[in-house]
Amino acid sequence: GAAQAQSSVTVYGIMDAGALSINNTVGSSASNNNRTTGIQSGGLASPRLGFKGVEDLGGGMSAKFVLEAEILTATGQTNGVNGVGGAASSTSGQFFNRASYVALGDKKMGEVMLGLFNTSNYTNIVKFDAIGGTNLGGLVNFSNAGATTASSGNQGITNTARVNNAIGYISPKFAGLNATFASGNKAVTVQPTGTNAANQRTTDFGLNYGYKKLALAASYTTVAGSVGNMDTVGTTAGYRLLGAYGSYDFGIVKAFGSYVAVTGAGTNGSTNSVYAGGVSAPITPKIAVAASYSSFNAGSAYTNTNSSMVALKATYGLSKRTTLYALSAFSNNQANAAGQISSTSKFSGTGATTGLNQTGYMLGMNHTF
Repeated sequence: GAAQAQSSVTVYGIMDAGALSINNTVGSSASNNNRTTGIQSGGLASPRLGFKGVEDLGGGMSAKFVLEAEILTATGQTNGVNGVGGAASSTSGQFFNRASYVALGDKKMGEVMLGLFNTSNYTNIVKFDAIGGTNLGGLVNFSNAGATTASSGNQGITNTARVNNAIGYISPKFAGLNATFASGNKAVTVQPTGTNAANQRTTDFGLNYGYKKLALAASYTTVAGSVGNMDTVGTTAGYRLLGAYGSYDFGIVKAFGSYVAVTGAGTNGSTNSVYAGGVSAPITPKIAVAASYSSFNAGSAYTNTNSSMVALKATYGLSKRTTLYALSAFSNNQANAAGQISSTSKFSGTGATTGLNQTGYMLGMNHTF
């Protein structure tokens, strides 16, 4: 007969804060350098509080749930990404803004999820970033506000971070390969209704492959436009996103690479693309370093709108749960580019100014529980 069901619930989280300084922030000019300096949250990783539970149903089946909220360490306020679109946590009533879902899994058949969870694109951008998804210098925050019109699509590469009201599926692994699928809504303050219910509908596909020290992944995401059509140019333009990622662990150093392209709505929609590469290396059992280079290439609708970024990271492990870190990032913006090196939802007032380069530094402490 079936084994007696067993269940467990885990409370987990990250506390992260540090001293940050970024120049040429919002409102700067060639003759006036605005610098944002102070204690900020989430340099190495976004702070969070989570609850997860799993129940063994027997016969290889299990039920689970995840609830995860982003709570800024420096202020105690909730913040972060609300589903697809990268909006701040002002969306009414959304406390668990990083994850909120139930799932039913089977070892042979895979897992079905219902609720709010990450897209494959967002997961892979963090996983295959040598810097590791930091909020200063991380590829997850690299965008270019100079390339944002409806005809050219979305400015960034992680604005499809999560899906709300979604159904998802994770297949079991076969010969190192597995697939993912998600379909849900882009997060907005008021969800569309009636004839506009298809607005901002998001569909996401992912493939993952692992063999020994090699890891590869691909993602394809579409977001519907203002009338539910991917190819409609309007107030809310649709776009499609294609990503390819890889890493290889050589032992003394691990190499990473990513390519992400965002194609805008309409027959004239151009493509914004990002190439990124980097390495990470352990120096001692407690000290590790990493470096990355990212290049944002604006679509054909723009001129002098390209941007690049160099990021560096060093960590010192005080214990398995507590880490001291140093981060730095540097952008190079063309005249019409506003390449951004940090998360503006974590670091208030650090957005880039068109045509000016940014330099940022952060020293902080990260604790997991």
